[in-house]
Amino acid sequence: MYSFRRIKMQNNLLVFILKTIKIPKTLFSISILIASLGAISTLTIPFFTGKLVDTFSLENISLKLIFFLISLFMITGLLNGVGNYLMGVVGEKINYSLRTIFFGKIIKLKTIFFDENDTGQLISRVVDDTTIINSFLSSKLPNVFPSILTFIGSLILLMVIDYQMTLISLISISLFILIIIPIGNIMHKISLKTQTETANFSAFLNKIFTEIRLVKVFNTEYKEIENSKKKLNNLYRLGVKEVLIESIITPVSSIVMLLTLVIILGVGGIRVSMGIISSGELISMIFYVFQLSNPINELLTFFTDYKKATGASDRIYKIFHEEEEIVTPSNIEILNNEPIIFKNVYFSHNDNVILNNLSFTIPKNKVTAIVGPSGSGKTTILNIIERLYTISSGTIKYGSNSIYDISLSTWRKNIGYVMQDNPMINDSIKKNLLYGNSNNLTEKELTHFTKMTDSYDFINNTMNGFNTLIGERGIRLSGGQKQKLDLTRNIIKNPPVLLFDEATSNLDSESEKKIQMTIDKLNGYKTIVIVAHRLSTIKSANQIIFLENGEITGIGNHKDLLSNHKKYKSFVESQNVSI
Repeated sequence: MYSFRRIKMQNNLLVFILKTIKIPKTLFSISILIASLGAISTLTIPFFTGKLVDTFSLENISLKLIFFLISLFMITGLLNGVGNYLMGVVGEKINYSLRTIFFGKIIKLKTIFFDENDTGQLISRVVDDTTIINSFLSSKLPNVFPSILTFIGSLILLMVIDYQMTLISLISISLFILIIIPIGNIMHKISLKTQTETANFSAFLNKIFTEIRLVKVFNTEYKEIENSKKKLNNLYRLGVKEVLIESIITPVSSIVMLLTLVIILGVGGIRVSMGIISSGELISMIFYVFQLSNPINELLTFFTDYKKATGASDRIYKIFHEEEEIVTPSNIEILNNEPIIFKNVYFSHNDNVILNNLSFTIPKNKVTAIVGPSGSGKTTILNIIERLYTISSGTIKYGSNSIYDISLSTWRKNIGYVMQDNPMINDSIKKNLLYGNSNNLTEKELTHFTKMTDSYDFINNTMNGFNTLIGERGIRLSGGQKQKLDLTRNIIKNPPVLLFDEATSNLDSESEKKIQMTIDKLNGYKTIVIVAHRLSTIKSANQIIFLENGEITGIGNHKDLLSNHKKYKSFVESQNVSI
């Protein structure tokens, strides 16, 4: 497996990317070799075309030369075609490798990274930036050597035919290069801005489409249309600038080539009449001058595309050097359920202290409830237990072992987490229930588990039962139905530790009672941690922790806290819970 931790800082970001991905070196080398052979073959065509013209002028047509020239054209076309195909295959392999490794990196980053970064921006990095890098590595980079070969070869052959005319022609070509270089730099800056604006627009679209119901409920369609127009206008203005530059480059290029052609024809005609060069040699020179334009253009755009690829590499590089979740290799196995012990635990984020010196024990095979005002750090505790967040200081032990000494995979296999937002994949009910679990469950077993969580009736009433598609983020389900499926998924997982974050907040009272009965049945067999605002859910907990501003202000059972914790008592009374 590729270890990102071993990657050292590279001076050249593109070199870093090249070292990171798997380039098919053999195929890459073969494609360059064939492209180079194609370039050499192309260089011979003007020479033999000139020879053929001279034979015509002498009224001595050589059929052998004609057939040879036709064969040369076919061989050149074949070499160029095969070379382009192989470069295309190399490009697809590079794209596959880069995106696979990049996605593998992103998915292993710490949860806090996703809390702080826009999803649309990340999608743009994976899709757009990798495309830019792939385009450079598979198209521009392999063409450098053949382009240099064509440029030098054409120049040498021009000098051999007539060095004086070649020097005159180079004046106009040099003028073209001097004009194009600064224009290319401007194009590069515009291109970088376009990449940024494209990523911003992708992020904007992701935000709108993900929360389309929010847009419609608050009647902000026209407001968002105006916002989209602003972003699209930025892209439009940058696009117009690119078109303007391209519209300058094209006529300038044409004028320079026509000027060069006029010079060659004018001066060349004189030199042909003087007998210094033949008509065929003049034709050859015209061909070679035209051949010079392609490698010059390739080499000039190479540096522009190189800067684009470096910019894309910079953004990818930053993500590659984000911290991954700590995956500790360990032989520690979880054979028996153990208490979870917090000791002097601190957790802060962006200089804000979220949890302040927490010390408590979650007893094994008991129910522990965590209650308190919103923003007091209840969900953070569950995220820390799940190891989605890493503590700033202190220790957390599972029995006698630090949870950080247990491999991350082993630890998470032994924890079930019913989260507030009940994440769902855009697939069937069955696929959601079995996500991350065994795929060998029969429908009878699924029926058993869904009856435990009061899910079976609503599933059975759908048109396709367990095969019913639930839509993106489970949009076709109610909040309560999603909670039931999420709970079922974790019951199927059957871990020794279960975390419930507002697991019954969207359920009606009847469903809540049934779920509570299931939790009560698990009490004594599972270590259960519940975060809830409904005190009816946590009344029967063996232990209740009251949290305020990241600090514990009370620990005990329902009866204890009622008698000695004023805020807990006011929580109970505010919900008219029978005491």
